Amino acid sequence: MDMTDNTQPNPFLTFSTDDFPDRERLSAWRETYARNLIRIEPYPHEHQTFRSALKLCALPDISVCYGNTTAATYKRTKALTTSDEFLLLIFQEGGGAAFQRKSHTSFEEGDATLLSGADIGETQHSASSRYQAIALPHDLIVPMIGDPARLLARKIPRSNEAICLLSGYLRSVEASGDNLPPDLRKLISTHIVDLAASALGAIPDHHEMAQRRGVRAARLRAIKHDIVANCASASLNVDSVAKRAGISPRYIRSLFEEEQTTFTDFTRNHRLDRACQLLARDPFSLRTIMAIALEAGFGDISHFNRAFRRRFHKTPSEVRIEVARRKGLES
Repeated sequence: MDMTDNTQPNPFLTFSTDDFPDRERLSAWRETYARNLIRIEPYPHEHQTFRSALKLCALPDISVCYGNTTAATYKRTKALTTSDEFLLLIFQEGGGAAFQRKSHTSFEEGDATLLSGADIGETQHSASSRYQAIALPHDLIVPMIGDPARLLARKIPRSNEAICLLSGYLRSVEASGDNLPPDLRKLISTHIVDLAASALGAIPDHHEMAQRRGVRAARLRAIKHDIVANCASASLNVDSVAKRAGISPRYIRSLFEEEQTTFTDFTRNHRLDRACQLLARDPFSLRTIMAIALEAGFGDISHFNRAFRRRFHKTPSEVRIEVARRKGLES
């Protein structure tokens, strides 16, 4: 993949076979995207109607592909080889196999493998599948992992902690969409490379750095996602999040300390932002302030009112009145 413009407001580009008429779908896909952009050719399995979609994300130094495909074999021929990158492929759904440099291995959901852009090879998707792929420049990843030949077309099992964290981190990047701030993209790219190096087996000189930067960043991102997903629950606390993440509450606290905040502050601020959104969404609603506070995850209305005023310098009622007045003027 060659996507080097990392300054665009939205770093994502999407492509789909649905963009083409049925009879032209395969040939158009090969010519427009497969050969020129991702440098592999699809060969649908017998009696399969080929369909595929790609979402490409351009980041500094690397690019990420989120894809899905019907059952097919993807081949990299000699004409499509490139000497300057490796591809870390993660099977999110569905299974398959990979072949390169006389190595062959099969995969199940969650497994991963490393492929070289400089060598011919193929990847088989035995059924409709979904995957993530990271294009890693040779000069960036090789100093971190040493000779990659030992890894090509070999299974990295889904039990590999760094692969699990990496896949989750990539999902959170995808979910950010066009809200991915340009000034954070370099940091995100660094975290992805660190996680990839950890999954592939970083050499001693780089292992500690990759663990400190990439793994900890991915854990914190996953913890924040857990908080956001469960903020409405009154039982949300550092112990429950730690149990779901399989780590200690102390470790979670240390992650937030590195950002000069706390688990409690992050959770409370997210709940307050959620409450403010609910108040602004429908200021004419008959729902009480207490009902909104409960939906945002607050169990104590007095505490909610005090915290809301400290954060927004207004009471919940004042926010509701201001929004209602503004919307009334707009109508």
